Amino acid sequence: MFLLIALPLFFLSCGEKNSTGPSDPQLDNQELNTLARSIDDVIWGDSTDVAGSIKWKLLTISETTLNGVYTLEFINNSPVLKYEIDIFELLFEDLDEFQIGKHSMRFEEISFGLAPSETQIIKGEFELPIKDIGLANSISTMKVEADLRSDIDQAILGTWMIQPAQIAELKELDADLKSLTAHEIEFYEDGTFFGFFTVNGVNLPTESNWNVNGNKMTRTMVLADPEYPDYLNGENSEFTIVVTADSLTLTDASGFTLRYSRKIDWSSIILGGWKIEGQLAWTFNADGTVVYDGYENYNFTWKIEGNRLTITDASNGEIFSVYDIKSLSSAELFTVDPEYPDFENKYNR
Repeated sequence: MFLLIALPLFFLSCGEKNSTGPSDPQLDNQELNTLARSIDDVIWGDSTDVAGSIKWKLLTISETTLNGVYTLEFINNSPVLKYEIDIFELLFEDLDEFQIGKHSMRFEEISFGLAPSETQIIKGEFELPIKDIGLANSISTMKVEADLRSDIDQAILGTWMIQPAQIAELKELDADLKSLTAHEIEFYEDGTFFGFFTVNGVNLPTESNWNVNGNKMTRTMVLADPEYPDYLNGENSEFTIVVTADSLTLTDASGFTLRYSRKIDWSSIILGGWKIEGQLAWTFNADGTVVYDGYENYNFTWKIEGNRLTITDASNGEIFSVYDIKSLSSAELFTVDPEYPDFENKYNR
């Protein structure tokens, strides 16, 4: 089931950044400014997935029209999401954001798909009903009006885990979650939804059905707790949803937002040695053992549940240390102590 979500995009390009304009006042009335203008580090739409750049240039002016060319770059940084993009208009303004001219693509609308990790370059010509050189040279800004859409029904599939900072927030909101250590949800293509809360080491499951309409998701509880079959059974919840390749936010009617990260197999990524400020600190082994620099004689083991990393002294079964993983890549590891979430440890290979 595919549902394309239209995200209105109205990108304002700042003419003062990485652009050129008339520097000689005499140029405004005697000679057309044909220097190339460019804007780098463009973010298209609300998602940071699609970046790129804008380039444009005035070419000629006649007694009836002003002609120019443009180049638009679209870079899909998402490894999983495909985007559909429609370009409608190019708008030209002066430094005071007064519209000087508009090039409509109503009869030549540009539509294209942008596959995961793909880059596309769109080139074209524009024509504006401008015949005055001074007015043409006053143009300093170009806007691109378009729609950016993603196949959200597919993007949401998979397993997501609550972000570490949110766990502390949930503990404050609900006394029953004081011992919460992890919360995960998983969406399946058949419209089912499973989740669990890990409280005091016990996984409390929930099951729901889900449906997306526009940017709204409706979740219907199927069975919250087998011991209490009527509790929340059939209850509907509606959320506004925003999803990218690695983040998911669900905002309810009250404005409260749940923030999730896509679950990654951290158990394989974490293997090997990690340094802090250039000094070797931890070495994680595939057999479940871990060596802490300076404590080589200790028999430590490790495990990851959700985003919680636990180091245990296997000789007596006592927990040596506990960390919440904020982020982990092949090169960097960021952790926090659950009791002191504002203090962050950064490790490198």
